[in-house]
Amino acid sequence: MEYNTTRKQLVMREYGRNVQAIVAHLLTVEDREKRTDLAYGVIEVMIALNPTIKTIDDYKQKLWDQLHMIADYQLDIDGPFPAPDRAVLEAPPERIPYPQERKGRMHYGRSITLLVEKALAMEDLEKRHDFALVIASFMKIIYQNWHKDSVGDDQIRNDLRTMSKGVLDLSPQDMLNALDPKPGQRNKPRGPVIVDRALETARRPNKNRNRNNRGRRRR
Repeated sequence: MEYNTTRKQLVMREYGRNVQAIVAHLLTVEDREKRTDLAYGVIEVMIALNPTIKTIDDYKQKLWDQLHMIADYQLDIDGPFPAPDRAVLEAPPERIPYPQERKGRMHYGRSITLLVEKALAMEDLEKRHDFALVIASFMKIIYQNWHKDSVGDDQIRNDLRTMSKGVLDLSPQDMLNALDPKPGQRNKPRGPVIVDRALETARRPNKNRNRNNRGRRRR
């Protein structure tokens, strides 16, 4: 009796050991034309075993790449696509840097950091001041939710001043209530709308934040 532990390791589990055995036999066929015809037949079998692959863009090329992977990149045929490069398909994924937040104020989160960066980029001093009031009011809400306790406006102003390296310096006369609902709008607070718009604006120029795992091994 032969056990799987003594057999060659499966390359593509979704196609099973039988397909791998067929591909191994395919490598022994000397006639190139016949070997190519058999390869097309193997592709049809792979589609039948894994029909959901049709939902992927360029699934045909992916199937032929997988066939070459099962054959350990030793298959010499006249396929519809060029033979893939082992170094490209098996390259490790690119390392994604972990965001380094400022220690001691992590309870404010990444959103506040984005808003502060957006405010620092503003040239209009009046708009920057108004935007800083919104940020500080939002920070006050976050602080209260995180610590489950009240906080003075001076604490929030100091935190904002530190995070902006002294640029966003609010005076004691600035009341941190920019996100409070207006009179007669108790059921329609302005805070979420303002914050959502601010975050959308802050994220807009950072197009590189959406990363795709281009180095992921293709299957």
